[in-house]
Amino acid sequence: MDEKGSEKIQLRITGTHYPVGEAEPVTTVQETEASFFRKGEACYWLYEEVTEGMPKPTKARIKHKGNVLELVRHSGNMIFDEKMP
Repeated sequence: MDEKGSEKIQLRITGTHYPVGEAEPVTTVQETEASFFRKGEACYWLYEEVTEGMPKPTKARIKHKGNVLELVRHSGNMIFDEKMP
């Protein structure tokens, strides 16, 4: 999973979601080791995450370029753009 020229970092991802039928949000925190590197104007974080029901960790990637943050996981992709309403 290492990319040439990457550095090892400690990555912390905090997420908040609102379960259907619940009044309060649920916050999750994931901490893991990641590889960080830059390629052109983009920054990348590569890491593995453990998912309930999966026999082994799966690879995930975060890419940040300009106003866009992209999260690619086995369960699907999420794209966040601060310019979108």
